[in-house]
Order: sequence, then C-alpha cells, then structure tokens
Amino acid sequence: TDDPDEGAFIASIITEVKALGAIGNVYLIGNSNGAALSMRLASNAGDQLPIKGMVTKVTQLLASPSRSGPGELNDNQPRAGGPPVSILNIMGISDMVIPYNGGGSSVFGDDVDFQLMSALESMMTWSSHNGCSKSPEIIDGIVYSTISDSNGQATLYKYGGCPEGVILEHYALLGAGHSFGRGAALDEVEIDYDLAYKFITRVEAGSGGGGGGGGSPTPAPSVGSTRGCADDPDWNGKFNEAHTCEYVGKKPIQRCQWENTNGVLASD
Repeated sequence: TDDPDEGAFIASIITEVKALGAIGNVYLIGNSNGAALSMRLASNAGDQLPIKGMVTKVTQLLASPSRSGPGELNDNQPRAGGPPVSILNIMGISDMVIPYNGGGSSVFGDDVDFQLMSALESMMTWSSHNGCSKSPEIIDGIVYSTISDSNGQATLYKYGGCPEGVILEHYALLGAGHSFGRGAALDEVEIDYDLAYKFITRVEAGSGGGGGGGGSPTPAPSVGSTRGCADDPDWNGKFNEAHTCEYVGKKPIQRCQWENTNGVLASD
C-alpha cells in the first residue's frame, strides 16, 4: 500500500519465526533507510517488538513527525515506559544526505514536516529513555581507516550509568559522508560487520567493555605468539576454505576468534 504498517509487519514476522521454534534475542542492523526503520522499530520496542539492541549507520531519530504510519507500532521517538534498547550508532560528520546536525533532508523531498534530530540529540533521547547518564565519556583519537586512507579520526561517545546489560555508544567519523568507504574500520575493527558482531556479543554477555574502537577488548594473539595463529594446513574458517590461519594472522585482532566447522578457534 502507499502507507504500509511496517511495525505490525515486522512484529508478525518475529511472532511467526518464534512460533517455528526460534529462540534468542532480536537485534536490528541498518544503514541509511534501513537504519531509519531500525530506529522506528526500536522506538516501539515491547512485547510485540522485543528488540534487544540495534546497530545503525548514517541515521538518527526523527524530531518530527511523532508518527510515520497507521497502527500502534509506528511512533518515531522512543515510547515512554518502553524497555531499554542497546544502541551502537555510527555517523559521518560531513554527511550531506542525512545531516549530522539534524534538520531537513533531501530524502524527504519538500516535506518540511519531516525533521531530524541532531546525532547527539538523538543519542541524548535514547540516553534518557534507557536511564543512562546524560554526560557521555568522550574519547577522541579513534583511528578511522578505509582501504584508501588509514589516517582518519573518529570520536566515541560512551554513555555510562545504564541499566545492567545495556550499552549506548555513538561514533562520529570526522570527514565521513553518507558512505564510510570500502573496508571502513575503527581501531582496526571493520564496521561491516566485525564491530557490529562485537557489539552484539557484548550486549549478550551483559558487559559494557570490549568491542573495539575505544573499548578494552581482550588482546588477540598475533602470528608467532605462544598461542599461535601460525599457519596450520588442517585449519580453515567454517565459512570459507580460503580463511586459513595465515589469512587470520593478517588481522589477528578481528580474526583469531574465528572457528572451523568443528568449533576449533584459530587461536587454538
């Protein structure tokens, strides 16, 4: 239809998948328009949309309108009394499509009713909703790199004081636009999708530490270390035979926790 009830549609998918026996938590990962939908779904989190956390890129919350469709699951800002949602949000300071500082956007055409919060206003809104501190720890000097440029910088905003198990973090990528560039990484952790995976792992563990880009991850072994990551001709990653220990050793921080089809870690 011209005005689909996306909240109810996604809720019905979750209900059906759970009825088929699926267990575990629900996470959202979205970029641009997909991140906008993720923001809306998380804003309506609850029994019908049991969203545990989300990873969103190049989009923040809408300041207006308050709703974007029919039905009860289409609020554009977090519902009062809704459950906390862990969030990793990543945005480019120089984004000309979805402005970091909010306001209107070309994606809305001439509809001035659609206005974006600034990135930090959006994070503050989530901080208030989640019951986190309104004064984030600001960490400068995060290395933002791509295949073509390894000298970029980013700033990490970490919101402490959240309920146990809830993580709220925002990265501002200096000089980045609506696309972060091929192989984009923060402190050598690729955004797609190593950083997202580490974030979800941290939420599942109920811990605010670790994860790359300003956290305190357990150091991974390097090639030639006592534990290994030296090449073993009998080991390869479970998803690709080309992912040998030699391949893992080129980026040990991200890859030494990969496993083969038998569940053996590369670091073992």
